[in-house]
Amino acid sequence: MINMFKSLERLAGPFQSKGRLVELRVAGEFRGPAPLIELCARAREVCEANAGAKFVGFKAVEDMHRSGICPSVKGNSFPTDLLVVFEPLGGKLRDRVIYEEPTGNRLIFPTGEHTGASVALLVEGLHKLKFTPDGKDRLIEISEGSIIVVSGFAKQEGWHHMDPETGVPFGQPINPNGTVDPGLRFIGLPLGSEDRYSSFIGPFTRSLGRQFIGTAVKPADKNWLVFEFPVTQ
Repeated sequence: MINMFKSLERLAGPFQSKGRLVELRVAGEFRGPAPLIELCARAREVCEANAGAKFVGFKAVEDMHRSGICPSVKGNSFPTDLLVVFEPLGGKLRDRVIYEEPTGNRLIFPTGEHTGASVALLVEGLHKLKFTPDGKDRLIEISEGSIIVVSGFAKQEGWHHMDPETGVPFGQPINPNGTVDPGLRFIGLPLGSEDRYSSFIGPFTRSLGRQFIGTAVKPADKNWLVFEFPVTQ
């Protein structure tokens, strides 16, 4: 359950992102993974109640770091507006990718024309997601034109280069051998039964520590609900 704050707390900024001056504010917090439906609903509520607000973008975090801003508070992670869908170890997409959330709800993402491709699918903007409930199943509906296809998505946890267009980790893991190149990102991937990588449907998570990118959130993790707000000068 997401605990919403009575007032928004400034987290970082201002900095330039996608041609506008923004700052990051925290609207709530939660422990462990939040159901995707609740996350989307809360994101819409905050955006509708605050003119110009936007659920924090995956690339906005990179823009923050490039601007030289690195807040001292780095402990909590937070979901971004970039949804990712993939099969374990870069496997071929089934006609429906299925992921069971820790809450017991099952998310189902029809892959359409991408069925059989060894790619990851991205959807930017949680507000675009629509859900059709069927018992504990939640079928995600999204227009085909909203899907971004990523070839060579990271198959294993570890340090990776970033895809130049999307910014997500791709290719084979890299052993930094000492000092880590600031252009590398460490990605955590979800584990299923018997410590094997599993399919996944959910938002990428980021932290204020520069180089970590997550997928599945662990039950003990403390998370923020973060938004971009425009800054007027």
